[in-house]
Amino acid sequence: MPEYNALRFCCNWAVHVKLSHSQAQKIVKMADAFYPKLLKGELTEPEMDQFRSVFSLGAFRGELNQFLADKNLPGLSDTQWNTFLACFLNTKEDCPLRCEGKGANTSEDDEVVLIKEVGDEDRPADGNPPRILWALCFQEHPRFTIGANFTLFDEVVDAAVDFRRRRNPQAATEDA
Repeated sequence: MPEYNALRFCCNWAVHVKLSHSQAQKIVKMADAFYPKLLKGELTEPEMDQFRSVFSLGAFRGELNQFLADKNLPGLSDTQWNTFLACFLNTKEDCPLRCEGKGANTSEDDEVVLIKEVGDEDRPADGNPPRILWALCFQEHPRFTIGANFTLFDEVVDAAVDFRRRRNPQAATEDA
């Protein structure tokens, strides 16, 4: 019987405003370990694939479709998945994954947050791939932004800057 770790994690995340237990800590610790390698361009291809799978929510999609198949239900088409994911992301924006408590030692990142995009309060569930923008934070301060399903343009940059300012009001004066 499959464990459905990513599916279980996302189901837990759907009903909590923040997560700090084992699955959340695993993701944060992965980001913490990969962050220096990412900055230096030293991530291996298997590490990049793992990073992409987690942060594009591809593992979640794969396990959800496997669960549906195991229950003799049809899987989600690309359009259905994109619509579902847009709705899921609308509920999880600004709900952090934290690495805290016993065994939570990190040096680069201790929190991963799905950023709420500027001007995107009512993100349409139109079947197109939703933009996914994450912030890697340490001690409440955003350090790095990563994303999936978008090209870099002003609105994405503005969303990252706005998140930084919400998290660190001093950043508003530093960025001015």
